[in-house]
Parts: sequence; C-alpha cells; structure tokens
Amino acid sequence: MVKVVMRILVLAVILVTASAGWALKVSPGSFTAQDVPLGKVKDLGINLVCSAEGAKFVSVSVMPPNTEMPQCTGYRPLPNIDWFIIDSETLSTDSTGTARSKMKIFIPDSAKFYNQHFIARLFVTASGSGMFQPAIIPYYFIETPPLKNPSVPPDGEIGIAPSTVDLNIKKHSGSFVLFNNDTSTHKYKLTIRTPRGGSRRFPNLSPGFSTIADSTAIVLKSKTVNLKSGKRKNISLDWENSDSIGTPREAILLIESDNGTNNFVRIRMELK
Repeated sequence: MVKVVMRILVLAVILVTASAGWALKVSPGSFTAQDVPLGKVKDLGINLVCSAEGAKFVSVSVMPPNTEMPQCTGYRPLPNIDWFIIDSETLSTDSTGTARSKMKIFIPDSAKFYNQHFIARLFVTASGSGMFQPAIIPYYFIETPPLKNPSVPPDGEIGIAPSTVDLNIKKHSGSFVLFNNDTSTHKYKLTIRTPRGGSRRFPNLSPGFSTIADSTAIVLKSKTVNLKSGKRKNISLDWENSDSIGTPREAILLIESDNGTNNFVRIRMELK
C-alpha cells in the first residue's frame, strides 16, 4: 500500500498578464508517496486538477532531471521522466475551465531502485490571452520501499540501505549502510533533524507518526564519515530514553556530502 502525504495548492510559479483575466491553479501542489512498489504501474490515487477559467486546454509535462531548479534536501530528480505517467500532455478543460488527470508511477523492478528518494516536477501551463501564459510547477516526492540488504548498491551518488530504520521500545538500537557510489572520495556529515509538515524543500513527516521531541535522544556512533569511491560503511545509532515515548515518533537522519549532495534515512520509533 502506498502511503501518501498531500499538500494542496502550493503555487510555485505564476506568470499572468493583466489582460489574461484569470490565473491557473493546480492541486495538489505537492505530496509525498511512500513505499511505491517496483515493476508495475501504480495509480497514486490522486488526481491532478488544473483550474483555469476561460482556458480551452492545459498542457502538462514532466521536467527533465537536468533542469535547474531549487534544491530539495534528500531527494533527486526522477531519472526517467517516462516513469511518471499522466493521461495526456494536453488536457481539455470542461465548462468550468477545469482539467483532470490520473497520476501513475512506474519504476523498474531492480534491486538498485529500492531505498530511493525521487522528485518529479511537472510544468503546467494553460492557453490564455496576452503576452504571457500562466505556469505552475508542482513538486511530487516519490519514495521506494526500504530494503536492508540489496544485492547491488542502491542507485545514486549517495546510497543508503535501508532507507528506513524501524525501532521500538525493546529494540532501540539500529543501523544502516552508507555507500559512496561516486568516483571520488567524500566526507559525509550526519545530523539528526526533525521532519517537516507541508514542506517542498525537506522530508515531510510520515502518516501515523509525530515529530521527534528531542533530536539529541538519537545518538550516532559516527557524525562524520570518510569514504573512498565504491566503499561502504555501517552506521549505528541508538534512540535513548525510548521507554518514555508515548506516541510513534519519526526523525530524519540527514547525510550531507562535502560536494553538496545529500540523502536521508527515516528513523522511526514505534511502541510495539
């Protein structure tokens, strides 16, 4: 089952002339889909709804991975824009100026695509009058299932396995493996952070969890790691005073490379 955290109507870019007389609206503006299965087309269960009164159609395209955009911490562009599927690149509007499309995702069934944090950006425009057309860029975050021991290193410059460390009151220690998949040696900084709510720049809180009350409660054996190209290292952690937690909690372990690349691990403390 795909878990979805959705945020409605976040407008990234709007270009409208005074003569256009209307503005484009897109919903959802952002969402996070977790545990997206591999090897099959998955309906995300969310419709893309574009509203532009007076427009005859809305154009929608997935932005290529090499497009220069503001950085989203811990996520990297979807490697193949064909993996994110909409009904059509040209959506006809109804009498109210509203166009709709299902949103689906297909990620190939390969061990390297587990433990991934992807972002898909859509470029949405509408037909209008005047010099400019309105345009909006919604951000959609896609997370594939965690896998502890993949047969190959996870895809991406910074690999992690698993991407989620599940703990509980009786088992308050855990670990994950950090991979340097780059061609150069790198130094990595590891920091415990609080997940956000409704952010388009930082990992958002998972459904059913509360934010960590005290980030210092999670103790890392290593806060900086040096790794040569192609090497890996096991990272251990301990969630202290876990017996005092009354609700499921989640923290983000942010991994920052000396070259500006980053990734993250979700750390979850459940009560069972």
